Amino acid sequence: MKTETKQQLREQLDAVNEKLIDAERRLKDSETQRESTQKRFLEKRERVEELESHLGIENFEPAMSTKYRVVHPDNSWWMQYSDAYITINTHGPEFDYYQGPKQRVCTIPIPNLNLSTTWHQKVPPIRTYKDGKWEMVESDYWFLVDEDDKGQVWQRPDVDIDGHFHPSETVLVETREQYSARKKIETQEHIALLVDTAQRIGELYAKCGGWPDNEVTVDVQINNIDNV
Repeated sequence: MKTETKQQLREQLDAVNEKLIDAERRLKDSETQRESTQKRFLEKRERVEELESHLGIENFEPAMSTKYRVVHPDNSWWMQYSDAYITINTHGPEFDYYQGPKQRVCTIPIPNLNLSTTWHQKVPPIRTYKDGKWEMVESDYWFLVDEDDKGQVWQRPDVDIDGHFHPSETVLVETREQYSARKKIETQEHIALLVDTAQRIGELYAKCGGWPDNEVTVDVQINNIDNV
């Protein structure tokens, strides 16, 4: 049996490495193309869903829209892309409650679980109308009230700028880490409030006698929990 020389082995190794590199490149190109195609597909699907939502609502006559309590087109986006939802369902007669499919009565969207959480890295300027346009004016009247590991509390008294009255204001100034910690706690509180509200809706139906000939349940769906 002929023994291959080191040079021949190196040449074979180089050839196999070239094929491997080429295969890896084609694989990366394929993955990039797949990701790009998937992204375009998702964008088109979202647009189709948005248009279908608008068309479905606009096809209703005003009287029909009022009769069935259809969401207004300007709010239809939130019925698809909110952070959370409370959905009220019926399940048919009580005797087949566990077997019957859910029948939606209505859905309450919660657009954003953190929208009320405001972050100030420094004391904010005052927005005032001056010389025919809106301007942001820095104020020298801020003073520090308190400071702890959660941030700094600053206050500003009432001020008058060019004849425009601006009421007093209190803000919490935080670092990014302090804000993230507070936001996480507040999001957890908001989710607890969401669940508690759903439970109270369920209690409302239970105390009022439920739904005629049907069982009522209230579901909570949370889509955005990245910051929890």
